[in-house]
Amino acid sequence: MPYRLTSYKLRQIQKKKQRRRTIFVIIIIVLFICCLGGILFFSPLFQINSIAINSTHFVKMSDIFQKATEQFKDQKLFNLITVPANLILFTQADCKAIEKYFVALDSVDCQKIYIAKMLKIEAREKQQIGILCSDSVIKNHGNCLYFDQNGIVFALAEEDDDFDHSLIAMQDVTNRIYQLGDKIISYDFSPVVKIKDILANHQLILNKIEIDDHDVVYFFENGFKLLISQEKLKETANILPRLLEIEFDLQKLEYLDLRFLPKMYYK
Repeated sequence: MPYRLTSYKLRQIQKKKQRRRTIFVIIIIVLFICCLGGILFFSPLFQINSIAINSTHFVKMSDIFQKATEQFKDQKLFNLITVPANLILFTQADCKAIEKYFVALDSVDCQKIYIAKMLKIEAREKQQIGILCSDSVIKNHGNCLYFDQNGIVFALAEEDDDFDHSLIAMQDVTNRIYQLGDKIISYDFSPVVKIKDILANHQLILNKIEIDDHDVVYFFENGFKLLISQEKLKETANILPRLLEIEFDLQKLEYLDLRFLPKMYYK
């Protein structure tokens, strides 16, 4: 009896051929991915040759370079396979890690230049607007500390006989121990600067600011003193311009106590 293919057997043969083709395609894809991965992550094509860093003042360029190098050393493919320092795997998260590591840095931008196999790092430092001193600060750090517009101490002040009078001189009269990155007060710091600017517009030249656990006290060259509760800094900054327009001539006062708003005390 001659052998004849039934429709069932024909379908089975076709399925086997289809499976073989599928397996072959999968193998080709896997080999392609492996080859591509080898080229992208293990060949010298995208391995970094250099790191360029702009000039910085408070943070050493060598320290930024070292931190960037550490980020490359920690690179892993699929979090499992260690790869040579690779530009492709350097991400924005790595750039952010550099920024967060250094308190004095305000922001860090990273640009990958593939043709030159180079990482370009643009580091922008915090701008000092004032200098914080206290006995405990000098005891622990050897000198006063710079702080920025957010009231964050971020760098050791430079030893200079000539004080920069554009900076706010702030004295902490407590025994608090500061670490770089600490906020001077727990409240929003911007009203502290705003109040200073408001009074400067009324020809009052700031001498220094003293703080404790609760209050902020402004001392001026003419002998006038302004006392404010830290809890009421924002409220004070909002009402102070109106008070100066209709209520008080600060050039004639010894002090103005606004710690207990809406009550006010003055002499």
